[in-house]
Amino acid sequence: MKRIALTFAYLLLGLCAVSAQNAREEDSSASVTQTAQSMAEQQADHLDRKLNLTERQREKVIRMFTRFNENFMERRQQQIDSDQSDIRAMRQQQVARKNRELKRILTVGQYEKYLEGMPENNTNTN
Repeated sequence: MKRIALTFAYLLLGLCAVSAQNAREEDSSASVTQTAQSMAEQQADHLDRKLNLTERQREKVIRMFTRFNENFMERRQQQIDSDQSDIRAMRQQQVARKNRELKRILTVGQYEKYLEGMPENNTNTN
């Protein structure tokens, strides 16, 4: 039973990763649902081969996996978006720190000239 559970978990994670990558490439939510649905069918096929599911069990498993896969892909996309936002915020903090230190080192004229020539500094002149 543990072996089946582990096999299922690895299959689920692998399919989720592939599906999440494919879902990022698709723009419409309908395609995400379709991907989640096809992934759920593959997962159900795997379980059916291992556990010999009834048709009713298979239908329920597909619905459950479809919901799970859609939620997983949505959470993953939110995490990716959040990570990118965090990286941007961290970069802005680094630029601000660098500018503060340069402002202490350079003359006023040098600092102004530096800011004019640096696109990353156009919004932050501190």
